[in-house]
Amino acid sequence: MSRLSGAPTFGRFEIVEQFPVNMLNMEEATQQIFEDGTLQIRMPYYAMQYPLRYRPASLFQPQDCFVW
Repeated sequence: MSRLSGAPTFGRFEIVEQFPVNMLNMEEATQQIFEDGTLQIRMPYYAMQYPLRYRPASLFQPQDCFVW
């Protein structure tokens, strides 16, 4: 079930998105499957002294990591 639209979602899919190599800490990435079948993937940002000016497209995105 989509959290944004409430529409049912199912099947296989692939999210293709590119980020600068020094932006996300993939060694600390986690995934969690909830009881309703939702897969959540969290990819924390690297802590940088001078962060990039990247703004997530979604207003629902937390500021410390990228979440699908």
